[in-house]
Amino acid sequence: MRILFICKVSPLQEYGTEIRAREVARRLAASGHDVTVICARVSPEEPAEQDWNGVRILAGYVLPHALLRRFPYPHYLPQAASSALLILHVLAHLRRERYDLIRDDMSPFPSSGLGAFFALSGAKRSLVVQHYPTTFGEARRNYGLAFGLAASFMAHCFRRGWLHYDRILAVNPYHVEIAAANPRLRARTHFSPNGVDTAQFSACVGAGDPWRMLSVGRLVPLKGHRYLIDALGMLAPHWSQLRLTILGDGPLGPELLAQAQALGVGDRLTILAGVPHAKMPQLYAEHGLFVLPSLVEGFSLALLEAMASGLPVVVSDIPAHRSTLDDRVAALFECGSAASLGSVLAGLLADVAARRGMAERGRAFAREFDWAAIARQEIENV
Repeated sequence: MRILFICKVSPLQEYGTEIRAREVARRLAASGHDVTVICARVSPEEPAEQDWNGVRILAGYVLPHALLRRFPYPHYLPQAASSALLILHVLAHLRRERYDLIRDDMSPFPSSGLGAFFALSGAKRSLVVQHYPTTFGEARRNYGLAFGLAASFMAHCFRRGWLHYDRILAVNPYHVEIAAANPRLRARTHFSPNGVDTAQFSACVGAGDPWRMLSVGRLVPLKGHRYLIDALGMLAPHWSQLRLTILGDGPLGPELLAQAQALGVGDRLTILAGVPHAKMPQLYAEHGLFVLPSLVEGFSLALLEAMASGLPVVVSDIPAHRSTLDDRVAALFECGSAASLGSVLAGLLADVAARRGMAERGRAFAREFDWAAIARQEIENV
């Protein structure tokens, strides 16, 4: 089968949507499928074409060099430009080549942008829904007014069934329920969660420092890191050993460091960027607790990896988490509340048995997800 992936940016980037595309693409290529990825360049140094593990990656410009350097990914500008302009590269490519399946992502915009509203080259099309706002208020709060308007409009079009996809794969059952409310979408929508390589992430279970917390996510408002730093400030007087590592890059880096300094916990916060995914198992192994304070999330890859690594996890109480997790495998706190997060963290830090039990149940939960099975799901019934 010839398969075309349309991705906002290269699947070699280290973020959840891109990691899923990468893991699925390379497994499909290894099983004999012909896989091509079209994406937007987010760096002037990024090659126009490369072969990675049998996957052909084609990258085209959607912004001039000067803007790419001024607003580096994961800034929203290159992502918005990709959603608006990448379809031009796709259409030019489809005039030369034909595919059996065209695979797109929605997070919160489809990677093909306006191309989501019409058929492409007669091929079957599938959409992997990572997340999208359910209300305009949520969209504006998480993406700002301009991007929020666009995200809210696209989510409305998706729910009305106006996007041109033969099959919809939602990474979270919450989004399946929303889509199922429309009879036009119900039969086409299926649950297809993100996956994890449990063998890779279980090598050093139990070896981490119990007083080191880890959070993984882009340094942007919707990831909620400010609430975690506030919670660290609340807990610091009572837990002198407590430390926090945030893995990610983005525009809020200096602001988060300044926030920690103002709270007197600047020496307890470490922000890391540019850690290759291959080195993530060791990073999880060095920590004793994983925190995901996101205001918006799909089905977090980092969360699955942390659970597979034997870390107890604390997550925000949002629909994506509530529909897949319960208090046996994760501790939930009130979204956007540093006080609630601090209280939940304090309870876990004080209860070693609770942390161990949650970690064991979390590992069992993570074992239910396997990338090979997810890759097969993506091309079933095509």
